[in-house]
Amino acid sequence: MSQHPSPVFILGSGRSGTTITASLLNHLPGIQIAKETGYIAQNMALLQDVNNPEALVRLIKEVNSWLDKEQWRNRCSIEGFREFSQRYQLCGGAAFIHYVWQLDSRVPWHELSFIGDNTPLYVMAIPAIQELMPNARFIHVVRDPRDVVCSVLKMRFGADDVVVAAMEWHLLLGCWLMAERVVAAERRMEFRYEDLCISPEQTMTRLAKFLNLTDEDATT
Repeated sequence: MSQHPSPVFILGSGRSGTTITASLLNHLPGIQIAKETGYIAQNMALLQDVNNPEALVRLIKEVNSWLDKEQWRNRCSIEGFREFSQRYQLCGGAAFIHYVWQLDSRVPWHELSFIGDNTPLYVMAIPAIQELMPNARFIHVVRDPRDVVCSVLKMRFGADDVVVAAMEWHLLLGCWLMAERVVAAERRMEFRYEDLCISPEQTMTRLAKFLNLTDEDATT
């Protein structure tokens, strides 16, 4: 097992099945998918400047506001980040992202093969994420837009109009199609949410292979 786990992002449009995918992957050995974080795309400048003490203070404040929103058990701190970085000899924005992910991990960071989260809208920031984390892998979950729109309209957040909800789905799918041009084939995977529902074992086997696991791992 690699000493440093590789980052993996589960993304797509909202209400497409990213959360259930993350939950299922967390049952596989060596995989830890955290709750949504949400801060990465909006704070790229701070992540790139994380070695600047002032930028780190601002970043900690921004991140903890997201962790509060998503009801994480733990919060990040300057001392915690520095301890994590020193322990594993890491630095920079990628190290900070890993530090946040491991806050609620059920398995020690160094014992994992893959770690990441399932913030759907990171699909809009794949090129920037790839620049920060060149070894990142991306799993795109795509769901029938009719089901996505119906689900979105029932939520208290998001679009409250059929046309707007459909346009959002189309925009986010377009972001993935554009990202496919810059992400190597071996570091990206797409599957349909409907396939996960209809053929769960087959779909989980595909996911397991993408994350370097065996067919047996996927079905146990």
